[in-house]
Amino acid sequence: MAKTVPWWTLIPTALFVGLAVWAINSPVENPSAQEVTIAFPGGGKIHVRSERETLNFEALMTKLFSEDYSRNGLLGWLRDRKHLYSLETTELAEALKTKLCDPIPLEPLEERLAKAADCASKPAVDALRRLSSERVVPFHYVGLRVRAGIQAASPHRPGKGRVNVCRTGRYVAQRLQIIDPITNRVIEVQAGGTYECTVGEFPDIQLDPEDANELFGRPAGRFENAIAVVL
Repeated sequence: MAKTVPWWTLIPTALFVGLAVWAINSPVENPSAQEVTIAFPGGGKIHVRSERETLNFEALMTKLFSEDYSRNGLLGWLRDRKHLYSLETTELAEALKTKLCDPIPLEPLEERLAKAADCASKPAVDALRRLSSERVVPFHYVGLRVRAGIQAASPHRPGKGRVNVCRTGRYVAQRLQIIDPITNRVIEVQAGGTYECTVGEFPDIQLDPEDANELFGRPAGRFENAIAVVL
């Protein structure tokens, strides 16, 4: 004889580890039946059968997560009541921004400083900020493929250690690492001068001839393929 119980009463009380991942260490005693039927809002049901008079939570959770409606129901319950989020959704990023810390006011200044310091001191926030400052995944640098030109004409020559960039592009005022994808040679430059860009007619960046020689180690063409990383 199957026993039907509301699905939300079956959330385990064992240790929750990470984000939306938990370890369940002990079984639930169910001496009156070897089968449990879990009824979900909207009419869906899952049947879990045990060969013994105990139902193991790990088997139960595996079964629950095998179906979209039961998995979504559990994740929704965990999100709304326990603030646990799946790593596969954008809800985690939004929760970090809006739920992890108290709002930080712009003024008065003392309250702003106190709230900001209190937020930064939380263990999870401190760990994330360290990952960000060290540029560790997921805060790692991301390179984009660009077309690089060489600007030698005065007064538009950027100067060694500097680079001209499109006025409306993403690299304005940025510190850049430029990589030759053929040799993996690397230089670092500061975006300084800007110019108007028309698609197909202008490079994404303009290097100084000295930097181009250092980067490519060969006579450069009008346009060269490169990788730009914002530092």
